[in-house]
Amino acid sequence: AMTSANLLHVHAPLRGNDLLLLVFPGLISLGVKAELVQVSAESRWKATLRDRLRVTPGVAALRLSALLPEPPDPPEAPPRNAYTHVFPEVIEPVVEDLITITAVEESLFYFHRDRGETETIREMDFSRCFTHLVRLQRTGERNAPLQENVRDVLSRTIAYAVAYPDRIIRGGEADSVSRIALSAFLKERGTRDRSRTGKLLRKAGAALESEDISGAIVLLTEAVLPELQLPTSVEDVLLQAEKRLTPVERREMQYLARAGLPIPRTLIARRLHSESKNPDIAQTLYQMRYDSCAWVRAAALPPNLCFPIAAKE
Repeated sequence: AMTSANLLHVHAPLRGNDLLLLVFPGLISLGVKAELVQVSAESRWKATLRDRLRVTPGVAALRLSALLPEPPDPPEAPPRNAYTHVFPEVIEPVVEDLITITAVEESLFYFHRDRGETETIREMDFSRCFTHLVRLQRTGERNAPLQENVRDVLSRTIAYAVAYPDRIIRGGEADSVSRIALSAFLKERGTRDRSRTGKLLRKAGAALESEDISGAIVLLTEAVLPELQLPTSVEDVLLQAEKRLTPVERREMQYLARAGLPIPRTLIARRLHSESKNPDIAQTLYQMRYDSCAWVRAAALPPNLCFPIAAKE
């Protein structure tokens, strides 16, 4: 639950940015630092592997389908039709293979997949077949009280759901295990919190239980927004998706779209689509498609132009 693994649709392949922006921050909240170590001639990956195997029973290795992309460079002059302008496709790499290495003997690596039978692979083949090690290291204690970490997890959950609505759990049998687990987590955390936020978490858990995914996301958003320390007027606008913005609200949203933190900017980008006929809003969304944060870039894409910034699945 803390790594948001239960949020992903069962058939949505795990991507590099899912690890960096969703899973790894969740591990940090549990007192575990995670980072990717590239398997290359320039890196000390072999030394890292042997060092970690001395203190842990296994080290994860994975193959990404491509290098993690840099944000695309915006053109010098924004186009006139900024909102509907065809955006250059950015393919985010997916995790094509994932193994756990359990031992190294000279140039032979022992590993398994999903706790299956032990297999072996030679070092020269390993370096061709896998692109990264996952280095996990305990940091001692959690970086913040559990309640604060849970709030951060829920903030990432709603931002991811807004950025990639096609990649999250759905109603039906396929996602039932993840949906039930996430529902139980929300209801358990809500029971511990007697405030209005706790009530919203319990209602979100109940909505998931009844397979109302969109309703659960709305309730989660309402629960999390006060923690993002946004102006009250912006909170109200984000919760009223069909409300037409006043000129003052529009300017405030545009300012926060450029100057805010990634999670609020992701929510704001998605909300601004209903105002895209306004030339200033169209330009703002166009600029956000070149943001350094993948979630903001994805949320700023018009739904009908979503190639999306995602893996080819």
